[in-house]
Amino acid sequence: MPLYVYIKAPVKVVEYKPPKQEKRIVVHITKPRSLIVKKSKLFQFLSILMIVGGFGILSMVVAPLFYYQFVIGPSLSKKEFIKPVPVVSAQESSFEESDLDYTKVSTWFPSAIPQPSIKSQIFSYTISIPDLKIKDATVKIGAEDLNRSLIHYGGTGYPGEYGVAVIFGHSILPVFYDPTSYTAIFSTIPTLKNKAKIILNYDGIEYLYEVYDKVVVEANDVSVLEQHFDNSYIYLVSCYPPGTYYKRIVIKAKIVKPN
Repeated sequence: MPLYVYIKAPVKVVEYKPPKQEKRIVVHITKPRSLIVKKSKLFQFLSILMIVGGFGILSMVVAPLFYYQFVIGPSLSKKEFIKPVPVVSAQESSFEESDLDYTKVSTWFPSAIPQPSIKSQIFSYTISIPDLKIKDATVKIGAEDLNRSLIHYGGTGYPGEYGVAVIFGHSILPVFYDPTSYTAIFSTIPTLKNKAKIILNYDGIEYLYEVYDKVVVEANDVSVLEQHFDNSYIYLVSCYPPGTYYKRIVIKAKIVKPN
């Protein structure tokens, strides 16, 4: 007979209770709808503003070219100035037109006879064009650099005398016109109308000229230098349309009276 007996205790069924979980409070921070709408509208406004600004800048460049070429250009006379530049040698024509520096008068007509040396004791005078707000701009006779002054082409007539004084001036896009800057001074001469006044002060004498015609010629047309001795004339010459080197515009004026 066994000395010890092991009796199993009855099985107790214990109900399982999961541990209590802490409640987490999640806070969602949301922006007010009004703020979101305002920000969206701001981005839309900036986008539209940049698009409009881009078109505005583009139109500032392109519109004047179309205006001068297709609105003013067809109304300009093309008579008289029809002689082309003489044929040049292969060596002379080997450079590209884009390589030319049009702030130098000698590059405007590379195959023409160079400006003759000036024998006059007067080397400069002034010009005023009230309609363009140009006042006492310097014109240098026989000079070269259009960045520094207007240029009276050497060998052409003198103010107040029989003949044609041919004056060259630089131009850029009209929107950047500045009557005090020689790189922009002739940008708006295509707007000059007949009877517009041009005043030259040469050798202490003031001469009054009036515009009577304007023409557009080819870039290689040297006939703008031709002389006519039935009266005293001035021709203002610049690139056309302004800001390009496509053609040349010539404003023609004749003397009214010396003051």
